[in-house]
Amino acid sequence: MNRLLRIAFALLIVLTTFAGKINAADYSLTPVPMKLTEKDGSFTFQKGFKVSGSGLSDEMSAEIQKFVDAVNLATPLSASVADNDASAAVKVTMTDSKSLGTEGYSLTITPEAVTIEAPTAAGLYYAFQTLKKLMPANVMAGVKDENVKDYSVACLEITDRPRFSHRGFELDCARHYHSMEEIKRMLDIMAVYKMNRFHWHLTDDQGWRVEIEKYPRLLEVSSIAPNAYWYDFENKYEYMLNRPYGEGLYYTKAQMREIVAYAKERHIEVFPEIEMPGHMVAAIAAYPEFSCFPEGDHTIWYRPGVSQDVLNVANPAVIEFCKDVLTEMAEVFPYEFIHIGGDETPSTNWTKNPECIALMKANGWTEPYKLQSWFTKQMADHLATLGKRAVCWNEVVTKQGADVDLAKDANIVIYDWLGSGTSVADQLGLQAVWCHTSYYYLDYGCSNDPGEPRFMGGAVPLPNVYNANPFGGTPDTDNHLGVQGNLWTEYVAEDAHVEYMALPRLIAIAETGWTPASKKNLDDFRRRITADTTLWNYNNYTYGRHYLVNDQQSPSKVMPAEGEYYRLVTRATNHERAGRCIELVRKGSPLISSKHAAEGRIWTNTQVANTDANADWQLWKFELDPDGSGLYAMVC
Repeated sequence: MNRLLRIAFALLIVLTTFAGKINAADYSLTPVPMKLTEKDGSFTFQKGFKVSGSGLSDEMSAEIQKFVDAVNLATPLSASVADNDASAAVKVTMTDSKSLGTEGYSLTITPEAVTIEAPTAAGLYYAFQTLKKLMPANVMAGVKDENVKDYSVACLEITDRPRFSHRGFELDCARHYHSMEEIKRMLDIMAVYKMNRFHWHLTDDQGWRVEIEKYPRLLEVSSIAPNAYWYDFENKYEYMLNRPYGEGLYYTKAQMREIVAYAKERHIEVFPEIEMPGHMVAAIAAYPEFSCFPEGDHTIWYRPGVSQDVLNVANPAVIEFCKDVLTEMAEVFPYEFIHIGGDETPSTNWTKNPECIALMKANGWTEPYKLQSWFTKQMADHLATLGKRAVCWNEVVTKQGADVDLAKDANIVIYDWLGSGTSVADQLGLQAVWCHTSYYYLDYGCSNDPGEPRFMGGAVPLPNVYNANPFGGTPDTDNHLGVQGNLWTEYVAEDAHVEYMALPRLIAIAETGWTPASKKNLDDFRRRITADTTLWNYNNYTYGRHYLVNDQQSPSKVMPAEGEYYRLVTRATNHERAGRCIELVRKGSPLISSKHAAEGRIWTNTQVANTDANADWQLWKFELDPDGSGLYAMVC
């Protein structure tokens, strides 16, 4: 019998880490700084170099220590902090320059020294991020590489500050749970590219993922769907789990505080989204009395869509429930924003519910969507008592029948995902964040190529993301807070899939959020993200290669050896499918009792020993088409 090779024919990605001596004249800075001037020469970090600060706040001194720790983690340089040392290689000064804003900095690199000025700890953090980005990629990656011997950086003068104050990323962890480790990995990527807002979508029709102590059934019931869609990202196929999904897949308050603290170290604010009054099927499954029709079917969803089953906003118990949830969230998340959703809320059940009809009649409302405006104002006012601001999707001001005066009075922040919210927010004097679905929805496909993983909507390739004009191209104003990439996970079940959908498109959004529009250039951006694959590879990120320049990491095929027999084994991770192999069903096979299995068909079966009589039915060789088509026939 020929030698057996247990393999799967697939595209193999060759991940190459390029290391060695750094040419100081070459550098890759993303996002592009506001102002950069190249100078002759380079500066080399020597072993034992010192970083000194003068007249700094405690927070700024902490940033110096973080930089030194990062360098020492990844290099043998043994850097140290030395306050008020005129001979230090890196000198930091606090400035009161108003031109740098709250996140800006200036960075000057000469052959003799590195000088940084910043008005705040955030500005100093971004200055150090730029400096680390100029160094060999292993420094930013936090990985030791013995092949890197030279730590030189180009001589530059940089004056920098962000275009927008809000540079965000939204991750949906309700439809599919994503691990604490993956959330931290995405926060790390955000920090590399100077993003500063993490929008954490925690509840939806398909699952409730957040601990609320007053309502324990939200975890006992609402976190567990009866089934779940799954996409196997590695092997590119989809299936239903056909078993309950979600047990134990939620975030405790301790875990949420851990994420908040991790993000804070990277100057990223984390704010939760608790959807209301729509997208509440999971919560209603645990507390059906909150529905407009408590006696109805309240099964947690596991498919995409918009449910008619929404909260009965005229029920005082519902108002109390929502306020209680927001109160507990305000205790966990220390920042100003709390997102309360407000999108895709059908009013059909409100028009049939006696309590809602009575509330409308008492207020003289003829349009049922007035109920949502009234409800949103109750929540916004409650958040204000907690020192928070309500954030909502644009429907709260753009939906037919919406009471825009209530939204204005509540000082709601509008997240414009449909493209219609910016103009209304501008008219009302409300602040807005631009995250248009046609440009910044990262659950949409990277391309229309047949080999792409399953995605929502159409394709939004990298050039579309990079060249998008936030706020419809209207002039930037103080009320235009910034931009955000949204990654919904109806079809994104695995952590690697999250990274693939986000990278590098999220980085294009990061550059739009930081870099002046006049300095953006797609071709140069492609060159820079191609260089950055070295950084991503150090930490094994998964990313799309569609627009890399001269990609040296393109897929290569493994070709079958002539005359060899192979056992073709699935690479599925699902326990019911893992480790099974392709078998030709023979006469009398016990597989025939399976649904649809029949003699002469290909089926999957448990692997048998090579000495088993059934082994030959699990062995295949590949014969090349003699007519030269390049195709192979599988022969058992």
